[in-house]
Amino acid sequence: CNNLCKFCLQGDHRRRVTPAIPMARLRRSLQEGIASGARRLVVTGGEPTLHAQVVGVVREWRRLGYPDVLIQSNGRSFQSEKVCRSLIDAGVNTFALSLHGSNSETHDYLTSRKGSFLQVVKGIKNLKRMGQSVVTNTVITTANYRDLPEIARLAVFLRVDQCQFAFV
Repeated sequence: CNNLCKFCLQGDHRRRVTPAIPMARLRRSLQEGIASGARRLVVTGGEPTLHAQVVGVVREWRRLGYPDVLIQSNGRSFQSEKVCRSLIDAGVNTFALSLHGSNSETHDYLTSRKGSFLQVVKGIKNLKRMGQSVVTNTVITTANYRDLPEIARLAVFLRVDQCQFAFV
């Protein structure tokens, strides 16, 4: 992930401890999911938009028959309309983006990345302009709990479809 969120439990755990699942094994598992009735695929883990093959992989998984493909992201990559368009064209139809503050001060503090708030807001605007379903994910911390009403107001202003608030 290109953030270093103060509340993140993963850190670089997946890279250090958990080896990548071979693509053939993952494909079999996804085929079994479709065969058993699964209809929604959630692409997550670290920051999926940083994976060099994310567009091709999403396109392949969508071809397996999943009608609903959600990508969970810190949202920074979606400041690029090209990234938005490539994932929409690949078959992503729901975007769950992190929004941890109603302003740069709070959000950037929690992500440890200056400018991340403006990138996420631009990403949300891009996706909504492109007619996409956007969900925001907010992790509630001691640094942002007083900001929750403003985060909700910002989400409404940005026309997001759903807000999710999660306790650490």
